[in-house]
Amino acid sequence: MLAPTRSNRDPMSFERHCRPHQSLVGSSIELLDPEAEAVVRRSRARSRLATPLRDRHQQRVIIERCLVSRFVDCALSFDQPLIALYCLDCEVQEIDDRWTIPLDHLTIDEGSHLGAGALGEVKRATWNNSISVAVKRLFFMADNPAALRAMGGALDPAAREAALRDFIKECSINSSIRHPNIVMFLGVGVDRSSNNEPRFLVLELMERGSLHDELYPSRGTSDSREGAAMTLDRIASILLDVSRALVYLHHSRTPPILHLDLKPKNVLIDGSGRAKIGDLGEAHVIRATRTLSQFGIGTPNYMAPEMAIEGAARGRAADMFSLGVMACEMSSGRPPNPGAQMVRVSGRSLEMVPERERREADMRAMQHSEIRELVDHLIVDEEDRRWDARQVQSFVESIGRGGGR
Repeated sequence: MLAPTRSNRDPMSFERHCRPHQSLVGSSIELLDPEAEAVVRRSRARSRLATPLRDRHQQRVIIERCLVSRFVDCALSFDQPLIALYCLDCEVQEIDDRWTIPLDHLTIDEGSHLGAGALGEVKRATWNNSISVAVKRLFFMADNPAALRAMGGALDPAAREAALRDFIKECSINSSIRHPNIVMFLGVGVDRSSNNEPRFLVLELMERGSLHDELYPSRGTSDSREGAAMTLDRIASILLDVSRALVYLHHSRTPPILHLDLKPKNVLIDGSGRAKIGDLGEAHVIRATRTLSQFGIGTPNYMAPEMAIEGAARGRAADMFSLGVMACEMSSGRPPNPGAQMVRVSGRSLEMVPERERREADMRAMQHSEIRELVDHLIVDEEDRRWDARQVQSFVESIGRGGGR
């Protein structure tokens, strides 16, 4: 089924199944079921017997962080609100020690290339010689000549300090997020020899790559730029996963969190075929001032029209527009190719072209009437007319079965 329904479930069954647990990772409450807690306890006992004291904490962190997705799945299956794992301190000036991972605990496969985001290149790594993870090298902390050339030269001290300050704030967001449809943040790889400066983001490894890889499978040496339209069931499955993540970010968080760069390369697929939003290192918290950090300015072909207006407020609706473009792409099997955003109407006067007009060819190529109906409610110029994540989730659930995983 696309989604579980509560229907005749005992409303107290969730409370009986899960109880509060004080995690060793931090001071906040996490959800553990009795069976999972027993696994953690047995693992801790074995660690005390066989592991040097220095590594015990890291092993406990690995075990408990990797179990969190299961606990959150339990919460969602009973339609319960998720418990925030960490309180955000927007003025935090350094990374919490509980989330630091010394570089000598990471074995990085430099020959691998899993992708790249606004913060840097992503590679495969092994944590504590046992857990496969993904690591994203932070471009603004680079010090080797090759990396500096790739990013166009070193940042000046003021820019580097500002980037680091923004990154630390983003880490406080990441460490508070736990949802089965969001790539799990595991910590920050730090260089002990350089005063624990951050060098890598350490993330859950997504075995099946990205939605982009699924849409355009590699055919030799070049990246395909057109593939077959996905099946309706598979599209519905992915849209349901992504909409659930956005419901959490937009409507279950206070303040809400925006992604601002939703696109197929930022939707990752795990070993079971579940879709998860990635690159939340560039996410933004909506604040009263509507100010944004320097990361995650978006990808033009997926951006809402208001993102092109300097000084305009960015809200939840910007992510919903990008989701509509992704839905159109999955149904057509072709990447977005919108027309010009501005046209000259008279003399030097410029006018914005309506999005439906810009994307007419893309929308005409869609293969599924159900997805076209959804896109009609998302690729809309007026922000207040776009469906929100809850409406999208409800609509996708109504389509029917969403197998294909």
